[in-house]
Amino acid sequence: ASVGKNTAMVFDAMGAGALDAVRTPVLGLDMQGKDKENILRKIRTISRLRSTKLPKYSLRFNESARLSTSDGWLLVLGASAGGPGALATILSGLPKDFPGSVVVVQHIDENFTPALVKWLAQYSVLPISLAKEGDELVPGKVFVAGENNHLCIMEDHRLGYKEEPVRI
Repeated sequence: ASVGKNTAMVFDAMGAGALDAVRTPVLGLDMQGKDKENILRKIRTISRLRSTKLPKYSLRFNESARLSTSDGWLLVLGASAGGPGALATILSGLPKDFPGSVVVVQHIDENFTPALVKWLAQYSVLPISLAKEGDELVPGKVFVAGENNHLCIMEDHRLGYKEEPVRI
């Protein structure tokens, strides 16, 4: 009923494979209400996600991952269903002196990202924050995408958000 008051349970559920979490919709006797369109949009999105076959990729270490203007590394983590648990596991394994910047993109509604940051902070010795427009990538810090737009790394190694490509 109250997703906001149970964020730890929400992220535990997502770590176990849940695709989304929504508060209990408020509908009238005529099945109308302010939450109707929101819940229907989420159902349509999940339906599309479940019917899409994504290619499998392997993780490879690559020298080009090194930022060209520093000695630091860039670790980018992208996750969808099951992501919070996997992210917590990975971040808990990074040492305090990790020599790279970490950027996390979790497929989750932007309303949940502040709680995700707080939840992930329990598992990491590195500072974790929402990525803001213009944030500079610095070694030893974790940035979590905080908007529904696409998080991008700009040429000056700063973070930014773009609407393109448009989501379906």
